[in-house]
Amino acid sequence: MTTSTEPTLKIDPRVENVWSELATSDTLAFSETIVPQSLLDARTHQGSTRTDPAQELALRDTIIGKGGMGLVRLADQRSLRREVAVKSVRVDCEDPDAVESLVREGRVTGRLEHPNIIPIHDLRRDSRDQPMLVMKRVDGVSWADTLDDPARIPPRFRAGRDHLEAHLQVLLEVCDALHFAHSKGIIHRDLKPDNVMLGEFGEVYLLDWGIAVSMNHDDDGVLPVVSEIDAIAGTPHYMSPEQTTALPDHIGPRTDVYLLGAVLHEVLTGEPRHKAPTLYGMFVQAYRSAPVEYPPEVPEELAAICNRATAADPELRFESADAFRLAVVDYLRHRDSHRITDNAAHRLQELKTADDGDVYRLFAQCRFGFDQALDIWPGNARARRGKEEAITTMADFELRQEDEKAAALLIDELENPPSELLRRLKDLRDRLDARDHQVERLERIQHAVDINLATRERAKMAAILGLLWGMVPAGHAALVRTGLVALDYTSYFIQFLGPTTVALAVIYAMRRRIIANAITSRLILAIFVNMGANLLVRVTMWAAGAPVTTSIAIENAIAGFCVALIATLVDRRLWPPSLIFAAAALAVGFFPGLALEISTLANTFGLWAIALIWWVRSPLYQDAGVPENDEI
Repeated sequence: MTTSTEPTLKIDPRVENVWSELATSDTLAFSETIVPQSLLDARTHQGSTRTDPAQELALRDTIIGKGGMGLVRLADQRSLRREVAVKSVRVDCEDPDAVESLVREGRVTGRLEHPNIIPIHDLRRDSRDQPMLVMKRVDGVSWADTLDDPARIPPRFRAGRDHLEAHLQVLLEVCDALHFAHSKGIIHRDLKPDNVMLGEFGEVYLLDWGIAVSMNHDDDGVLPVVSEIDAIAGTPHYMSPEQTTALPDHIGPRTDVYLLGAVLHEVLTGEPRHKAPTLYGMFVQAYRSAPVEYPPEVPEELAAICNRATAADPELRFESADAFRLAVVDYLRHRDSHRITDNAAHRLQELKTADDGDVYRLFAQCRFGFDQALDIWPGNARARRGKEEAITTMADFELRQEDEKAAALLIDELENPPSELLRRLKDLRDRLDARDHQVERLERIQHAVDINLATRERAKMAAILGLLWGMVPAGHAALVRTGLVALDYTSYFIQFLGPTTVALAVIYAMRRRIIANAITSRLILAIFVNMGANLLVRVTMWAAGAPVTTSIAIENAIAGFCVALIATLVDRRLWPPSLIFAAAALAVGFFPGLALEISTLANTFGLWAIALIWWVRSPLYQDAGVPENDEI
């Protein structure tokens, strides 16, 4: 068993009595509207009231509109207890054409029942037996007044819109009115902002059908038909070329399309389509209807709509008022794309004069803007051109920066790259190729002369040779001191043969690690040249009968010279070892009895000094890019 937690419903006793009375009624059906008896009694009383037709309208003195031949006053329609507007011919105007025009306007407007055409309640005669148009009273302003003073635009039109969009929305409703009239075979011929009324509640009414013509020949004379046109009619500021000829040729729906374009021109520029100091000059301008070159602040799409609608040849205009309306609707749909394009175009202008530090930021901003505008509306030609121009500007910058890859990527994005950019890209590639070849050549040269390559391996070789060429002369000296061997050329040649053979074996075994480039090859070659020079000196001195000590002194001098030459041409750090060998040559000359001992010390400490110098990388070549571990 469940219990409800809802509170008990309390009903006012008076309400409960009313419900009870209705519930006992036998005639009330559930699908019928409940009407109080008091209201039924009031309806009966009102239905019995009769209004004298002569007193139906009570004209006021309040004039709400005035023209050259007519005026509009307020009036009270007694039977419906409402305010109406009454249009009549001015008392001071006795022109029969004015009377006929007013009657025609009433009959035309009366048959055009449309939300954007002001309703006509009645066409009657006044006390002077002149026609009166009784129409809906509209509180508002003329469209022309709002163009002159934007502050007068009714709030309903401004809500959520800027001035341009508000005026375009008005124009769209005027298009609806004209398209409806054209469907009934009626051409307005006098569309202009003065003939459009804007109501306080968002109403848009197209007024003044006084010079309208019919395209229907069976119109019973209500309106003049197009074929009967025999005079110029319209407003010179706006009229189409065919209206200036007083001929019926080409008068039709596209005539009103021209007037739509002329009004749009005024909305965009603040000036009428035809502007001249004389009426004749206006007729000439209207007849020519040359395309207008609009300033940059006028949206390009709207400028194109204006020029197409106001083409001199009717066949080149929009085929109908509705086609014109759809073109404006498309623009409004594309307007966000236009706004983004405007911002991106502003960034593009900044990009063209930007400092190098701002170029990439501005390019990213304007390109993103153009891409976003194209995402919203792929047909935005201005955004497409702007994007192409931004890419072209950036490609020019990259070419000036000699960034070939970036420039090439940008140029590849262009549908039709300028020939000048392509030529500059080719020139840049040629220059960079030549520069690459030059850099490659310089790198080869640098590699060839880089003394830091294989420096540790050469140091090891020099240490081994120092030990070898130090021990052998030391052993030879010991044998000479003990008398086991005489210091002659026989023993001296044997001393040369042994260490030279071992040295050649050491160099051969280490060849792959120590011969890294041209300079190391020359260093090894210098060793062979020194050994060859020593052999030549020994043979020469032997042939000349000179003492062995003379040969030893000369050989040390040659070793010092070779090392000094290397220090001069290759590695200036080798000057100290060269001085060791030079000092040994002088010492042998002064102390020939110690020639072998001096040679031992020179070979050992001279070569070990070279090994120590080579073990440390040369600071002259620290930027050569050679690995510290001597990888080759």
